[in-house]
Amino acid sequence: MKIFKCIIKPVAFITLFLILLSAVSVPLMFSEDDNEFQWMTGIYAEREDALDAVYIGSSNCYAFWNPAIAWERYGISVLPYTCSSQPLIAAEYLVREARKTQPDAVYIINTNTVGILGDSNSGSGDSVSDFDSVVLHRLLDYMPLSVNKLKLTDYLCDVAELSFSERLEYYFPIIRYHDKWDTLTEENFDYETNNYKGADTLYWYLGYICDVSENYTVTDECLPISDVLTDSLNSLLDYCEEEDVRVLFVSVPRAEENEGDPERINTVNKLIEDRGFTVLDLVDKVDEIGIDTATDYYNITHTNLHGAIKFTYYLSDYLIENYGFEDKRGDPDYSDWDQAAEDYAELIKSRRLPVENFWRMRNYDIPAPWISEVSEGGSSSIDITWTAAWGATGYEIYRKVDDVEWVYIADSFETTFTDKDAAKSGKYVYTIVPYCIEDGEKYYGKFNYWGRALEK
Repeated sequence: MKIFKCIIKPVAFITLFLILLSAVSVPLMFSEDDNEFQWMTGIYAEREDALDAVYIGSSNCYAFWNPAIAWERYGISVLPYTCSSQPLIAAEYLVREARKTQPDAVYIINTNTVGILGDSNSGSGDSVSDFDSVVLHRLLDYMPLSVNKLKLTDYLCDVAELSFSERLEYYFPIIRYHDKWDTLTEENFDYETNNYKGADTLYWYLGYICDVSENYTVTDECLPISDVLTDSLNSLLDYCEEEDVRVLFVSVPRAEENEGDPERINTVNKLIEDRGFTVLDLVDKVDEIGIDTATDYYNITHTNLHGAIKFTYYLSDYLIENYGFEDKRGDPDYSDWDQAAEDYAELIKSRRLPVENFWRMRNYDIPAPWISEVSEGGSSSIDITWTAAWGATGYEIYRKVDDVEWVYIADSFETTFTDKDAAKSGKYVYTIVPYCIEDGEKYYGKFNYWGRALEK
C-alpha cells in the first residue's frame, strides 16, 4: 500500500502539473483573429452525439465546406475539425479524438493533402526535409491534453525525425510562446468560438476571385506514395473497420500546386477504394457541382464563398441521400446552430446574392452580362446598360447600397434599366443575372458577383 501511494502521488502531481501548464499556455497561443483556434476547438464546444458528421482535413475543408450554409438550407450539423495544412497521416488520431464525444457521426476525411507533414509543398510526399513547425503547432496546440494527443505528438515528431530537445515545444507549447507574456491583452483571455460553427470568415474567402482554369487538370494517372502515408492510411482503415466507423473520403475539386500531386491523390484514393471504403472524388465534377473555375476560387487551391456555397449544397445532398441526415432546424437542442446560421447570413449578406440559393436552377451556358455603363439619369435615378447574354430571355437586376445587402429590384427583357429609387447619396452597386425559361422553369446563367458601382 505504501509503495502504491509512493507511486500514485507523484503521478497525480505530474498529471495535475501538465493540465495546469496546458491551461496557462492557451492565452499565449490565442489571438482574437486566430481562425485555427476556431476550426480546431469548435468540436469541444459541441454536445455529445450532436453532430451528423465531422469533416477532417486541411484548409480544403473550411474553404469548400461551409457548415453555416449547410445548416441554413438543410438543417444538418457537419462540423469541420481541421487546420491549415493538416497532414493526412494525422487523420486516425483526429477521428479517435472526435469520437470521444461524437461516436456515431459520419467521418468525412479529405484526401487532397498528400504531403507527409505540412501542406503539399512537401513535393513528392516522400520526404520530411520541408517540415514546417507551424503545421504541428496548428494541429496540436489547441487539443486538450490526453493520451491520444500525446500519442499523436509522439508519432508526428517521429515522422519528422525530431530530436528530444526539438520535440519539447510540442509537448509543452509554453516553450515556444513564453516570450509573448509582455504582449498579452484582454482578448488573449477571451478564447471562445465565434459561433459560426467553423464557417470561413477570412477576407480573401469572402472577397477575392482567382481564375484557375489554366491550372485545373484532371488525370487518371497514379504515382507512388511514401511508406509512411501508406502505413498511416492502412492503420486508419483498420481502425474504422474494427470500430465500425462510418467514414467517407472526399477529394475536393481544386487545382494542385505541385507536380505529381494529382497522381498521388489518385493513388491514395485507389488504396482506400481497394480496401472497400467509399471515395467521393469530385475533381472531375466541377460542371455537375456548378463550380466555375474562372470565378469560384480565391486562389489556386481554395474556393471562395461562391464556390463553397455550390460545393456545400452538392455535398449536403449527397450526405442526406446516402446517410439519411434529418433536418433539425428549429429543434431547441440545436438553437445554437440556428443562431450561427442567422449570424453568418448577416455577415455575408453584402457578398451573397439571393439567386445563389437556386443552385440547381442554373444554366451555365448563359454567360455573365458585362455592365458597360452606370450613370446618373437625374437627381433620383441611375441608368444601367449591359451587354446581351447569349441564350438569355430576361435579366434580374440586383442592387446594394453602401455594401449593406444585395436585393432584387426588377426584371428586364431589355439590356437597359433605370433605377428610379436612387435619391439618397451613397455607393450604388449593380449586377445583372441573366435567365432563360425552360419548360416553365426559370434557369439562371452566370453573373458578376461584385457588380459595377457608382458613387452619388
